Amino acid sequence: QSLVKQYAKLLKYKNNCAVAYARNGACGACGFVIRPQVRIEIQQRNKINYCENCGRILMEKFEDL
Repeated sequence: QSLVKQYAKLLKYKNNCAVAYARNGACGACGFVIRPQVRIEIQQRNKINYCENCGRILMEKFEDL
């Protein structure tokens, strides 16, 4: 339930853009460089990771195979 509230808050305050892709080691929304440990955590997909700068949820971009 709290996750849904966090997502709704992000949508409200981040101009309907609550999720950003991690691109080339940086946040796709604000360009902030993601620490190496956070990059590994994003790839493992065990928990929700947030950008340390803009607060958006970070996701790994899936490449077409």
